[in-house]
Amino acid sequence: MAQSKSIDPVKVRRERERHDLLKEIDGEFAATAKFTGMARLSPRIRAAMAAVPRHRFVPKSEASIAYVNNALPIGHGQTISQPYIVALMTALLEPQPGDIVLEVGTGSGYQAAVLSLLVKQLYSIEVIQELAAEAAERLRRLCYDNVEVRAGDGAGGWPEHAPYDGIMVTAAGSTVPAALIQQLKPGGRLVVPVDGPNGQDLKIVRKREDGTIDTRSVIPVVFVPLTGEAPGKPSRLQSNLERTPVMTDMLHRVIDLFPERVEIIKAMSEINARFKDLILDHIDVCQELDKSQAGDPAVTGDLKRRRAYLEEELSGILSDHQRV
Repeated sequence: MAQSKSIDPVKVRRERERHDLLKEIDGEFAATAKFTGMARLSPRIRAAMAAVPRHRFVPKSEASIAYVNNALPIGHGQTISQPYIVALMTALLEPQPGDIVLEVGTGSGYQAAVLSLLVKQLYSIEVIQELAAEAAERLRRLCYDNVEVRAGDGAGGWPEHAPYDGIMVTAAGSTVPAALIQQLKPGGRLVVPVDGPNGQDLKIVRKREDGTIDTRSVIPVVFVPLTGEAPGKPSRLQSNLERTPVMTDMLHRVIDLFPERVEIIKAMSEINARFKDLILDHIDVCQELDKSQAGDPAVTGDLKRRRAYLEEELSGILSDHQRV
């Protein structure tokens, strides 16, 4: 009599968590469509997100929460990006099977693994040598054979393999590095977070056939700083988390925004880091709006769009908490 195969409960749990994560990403795409212009993931990118085992790209201490839709620490003051942001940045890049792509900021290699399933060749640069070595070994061990990783300052790009069909930057600088634009093919796309007066924005840069560029802001984001810019300057995330006096008024602010959900808000036992960041950003944007009402209409319009985005994100978190 044939013996039945034993079921690995950990594997079953991770498959369920991965499935739930993809459903959550689908929901975020739908909720942010009016800002991003993308209501859903393409089947190719969704399949790539489903195929990459995120728990293999985080420290063992974080493996049990690898499929939570949040950024997680990976050591050296760096993070693995929120899965929704990984999916969004990948979608904005519009990767094709024959593309040669550059990634600036390898981190643990998670974004590189996703991209590797969608393009012909990926070159990835990581400024922290230890992370670069670990990511290269991890990607090799997991058989992502079309990825090459090296340690270095990614702001200068990787000219030996240029030009690139697409470039992705996973750290925020004050400007888009000129070297990266130069190494982008005509018709290519560059997806990059950029610091601004009202926080960071995810931008997509298109290089026209004549070499000129077109830049569009997509959504507000929070990334670690691009190394080499503003040494010693704390990241926006660090600055926000240090603003403890503001934290005491958080629940009151959320109740003011969503009075119809007052019982849900009061029932929340804690406010997670993402929720705190959104509220602090909302405070900043409202203050900037107060200052700019009589100023540049374009700036005021950008601030109003940012405020609307933040309020939708806060509403989504409250809805998730209500379902739980």
